[in-house]
Amino acid sequence: MENDSRKYYLDMLRILASFTVIVLHVSSTYMDKLDSATREYFWLSQWNCITHWAVGMFVMISGALFLGSNKNVSIQRLYKHNIGHILKCFILWSLGYTLLTVFTNGQKDNMESFLTEFIKGHYHMWFLYMIIGVYMMIPLIKPVAKDMVLTRYFCFFIVIFGFLIPSIDDFLRGFGILDKSILLVQFSKSIETLRLKMPTSYLGYFVIGYYLSKGFVKEKSRMLLYLGGIISFFMLLGLPFLTKITGINITFVGSDFSIITLLFSSSLFVWMKENFKIESDKLKNCIYLLSSVSFGVYLIHAAVIEILDHPLGINAVMIHPFAGVVLVSILVAGIAFISISIMKKIPIIRDFI
Repeated sequence: MENDSRKYYLDMLRILASFTVIVLHVSSTYMDKLDSATREYFWLSQWNCITHWAVGMFVMISGALFLGSNKNVSIQRLYKHNIGHILKCFILWSLGYTLLTVFTNGQKDNMESFLTEFIKGHYHMWFLYMIIGVYMMIPLIKPVAKDMVLTRYFCFFIVIFGFLIPSIDDFLRGFGILDKSILLVQFSKSIETLRLKMPTSYLGYFVIGYYLSKGFVKEKSRMLLYLGGIISFFMLLGLPFLTKITGINITFVGSDFSIITLLFSSSLFVWMKENFKIESDKLKNCIYLLSSVSFGVYLIHAAVIEILDHPLGINAVMIHPFAGVVLVSILVAGIAFISISIMKKIPIIRDFI
């Protein structure tokens, strides 16, 4: 059993986020292949809209652990141990995915295109580039985290300029409101100069995760946050319906940097921190086991999705997509878990998961 000081709510959040990412990718795999007017597209979009919170949650968990630790991690150790490990994983797994693409699709038949695909990485491996960028900023942000006044200011700054104002701008653009006013066009251009980009905006998730983990959110604020989380969830759930009614694709409202997505992620994080309590040693060990393979599951799950789809023909649209996404996601998660658990027992391979 792990030490009782372990924050098991973070492990549980990591497990939930891992499965949610699988649901996100299972649902999105076929969206580009379908007409947006079809029933299948609608249900896939439904799952897609309510799962974007998972990526930000991963970063919030990392922030809670890195910035909340009393250990003084040197820059040398940060690059050698943390960033170095991610780079090793990227090199091996990107090579594997590039070879998988060659063998399954017959693409990348020359060295330049092969190397381009390898450097870019598979569609889900952008996360590794992003998290490396966030980790590089830890030495700069660690002193800020030691001062709660500066931490609150940083969170406020990020929420306003990284989430709220860009969300308003995206809303105006999405509904074509900008075209109706020269003033609004100029407003949008001004906002664009203030918009924070990756990995800066994800650094917001990183610091917010740390701040929320410290328990500074008082009871009344927590109740308001929970209410906001519930409202944001139903707003995300309703995006495909609004898209269908208005004829305007507004699913962008549920993107990673949407204020709605941030609100849902934050409310779920705080609720789990305050309410997830376990006493059973067996359950603790089970949660720890699932959490310990989550990074490997993230790395391998895309390959499992693609192999199930081709050549086996197992995908989210083989039956009604509402049920198909859930069933295929469970299957993918199970196969990924078993595969990574086996790989972690192999001395050479376990260093790359």
